[in-house]
Amino acid sequence: MHYIGYGILIWVGIELGVIILIFMLAITFDVCTGVINKVIDMRNRAKARKPKTKPKPPTGRVTLQDLEAESMEDGSTTTKQKPQDTNTSQQGMQDGDSNQLDKGKHMGKSKKDMDVCGLKRHLILQRAGCLAWMADHAYKNFGWVALTPLHQARGSHLAWERITADQDRYVLEGAEELEWLQKYPYRAYYFFRGICAQRQEVQRVIIFKDSAEVLNFLLNLYKPYAHFDPKFSQHQTMVNLNLEADKEKNRARFLYEQTLQSWSYSFENTLHKICLKTPTQVKIPLSSLPFCPKTLAPVLEKYRWGDTYIFQTTYTPPPNLPKFDPEILLTSLSKSLKLLQEHLEECMQNLVPPQRKPKFKRKVRKQLAKLCFAQHHGLITPEYIEHFKLHDPEDPEAIKAVAQVYIAQNFPSSKDKIAIPEESEYFALRRFTLNDQKHYYMEQALWVWAYQRLLEIFNNSLESREIQDQLLARLSPAQACEFEQVFYENLEEKQGVAIWSLIEHLALPLAVLQQDDQVVIAKNPHFKPATFLNESAHHRDILRLLFFFGRVLSEENASQLLQMSRDIIPVYPHVSKRWAFMRLKFICSNKKRVACVGLPIRPIKTLVG
Repeated sequence: MHYIGYGILIWVGIELGVIILIFMLAITFDVCTGVINKVIDMRNRAKARKPKTKPKPPTGRVTLQDLEAESMEDGSTTTKQKPQDTNTSQQGMQDGDSNQLDKGKHMGKSKKDMDVCGLKRHLILQRAGCLAWMADHAYKNFGWVALTPLHQARGSHLAWERITADQDRYVLEGAEELEWLQKYPYRAYYFFRGICAQRQEVQRVIIFKDSAEVLNFLLNLYKPYAHFDPKFSQHQTMVNLNLEADKEKNRARFLYEQTLQSWSYSFENTLHKICLKTPTQVKIPLSSLPFCPKTLAPVLEKYRWGDTYIFQTTYTPPPNLPKFDPEILLTSLSKSLKLLQEHLEECMQNLVPPQRKPKFKRKVRKQLAKLCFAQHHGLITPEYIEHFKLHDPEDPEAIKAVAQVYIAQNFPSSKDKIAIPEESEYFALRRFTLNDQKHYYMEQALWVWAYQRLLEIFNNSLESREIQDQLLARLSPAQACEFEQVFYENLEEKQGVAIWSLIEHLALPLAVLQQDDQVVIAKNPHFKPATFLNESAHHRDILRLLFFFGRVLSEENASQLLQMSRDIIPVYPHVSKRWAFMRLKFICSNKKRVACVGLPIRPIKTLVG
């Protein structure tokens, strides 16, 4: 019996020894692999710093991207050539500061002039997608964004001096006592010049109701930057002396809130003393302000006249506007927007199919696809596919790969029994040919844009108040009555119809055209982001095509549709690259009959309504 017991112990010891040996070998293998990968990564980084090959010259083909580039130049007589992206290695693309990736779009243009979508794309390609929210914050704050030490650490590999035009920082007193503030300041402020210009372009000068509204506007504007006021520390000292430490668990937060409250009261009194009030204006000399952080200079630029800020106080809302509960309306819009975004993400899978050896992870490509939709409102062209690293949605391999993932996730037990189609019916219905190029139009992206636009109009801000009142004043008596019932009494079943009556009046970024007996969708050259409302309500047939493109083409014959709507759908012109955009813009603004490629064009007011 003893021999059996010893044998069992020996066997158990051997098994434990083998397990420990395997475990140590695995650890050794991981360490060696990490060292090798680090060496390879350093070598690739060194290669990425070497000069890349020059991009290829552009072709002479007319594309929608060329037309958009001309539109951004506002009638410039010369058109810049757009080099194409060169083929670089995977590591070079990600680690080389996306040098070659961005050259195709921004050749001759500083990265400091990137707009919101441009900055997001740059951050995603720089493996800093977790900081893409900066672009939206910078847009909201006229180019400025504040980063905490955690955000600064996440973006430590970025070359901030190449993408920002200015920087500022706020160092907390006693920061030397905190380890996490020794490397990064308490707040780092970065200024993006291109985003500031983009925001100022759409900024509306606020017409205030009275002087009290002006002072409240300035107080809310200054509050986030109160700590820049030299007197802020005095308020903090006074509050600290009167604060009972034992009664407050979160002392630091309570101290800041009380200090901010004390500062706000003092700053409001100062504004009352320095402002010069008239029946129609409020004037504030710049030299009288206690402090003026440069982060606020772009916001107030349109109110500055010489060395004085002048605010108009003559706003009177239109009479008899329909009543509504802002909370009910915003809740409805936000809920519908979320559903639309989810539906759009489901529809875009073929553009970002799973790949065996992708240059970019699928998560990154999905982020780029969303940027494409946000910037081009559902239009998919060969240029956009290349620029945003997308895939041909009608590629049989892409269709098969997406279908296999979907079946494996939803029907795992039947994955070998379900037949996978070779064609995508969804994209086939949304495909059209323009200038001998295959294009797609995903109308779900325009729905998302429209709801985001309405949320921007009804965000309860002073800047959008005038637009909101103008939009409500345009509703017919029946529409106004229905709108009031739906969003004042909260009738959920009628909310969609009421919202559609608002969409009818929006200025839309896309236009319906015809070419070679087919309906095509293109950028509306008459659209400006600062213009929220169209001159009049859009034609119902135009709205049907823009918002229900795939359904309309599946239920109706395109030739018959064009015959019935020839008076309201203009012809997309076949002209040279130099004159393509100018000619299209001309026919879109001319109210007389003009001839284009031998066909009569009706008054172009029907291009967008």
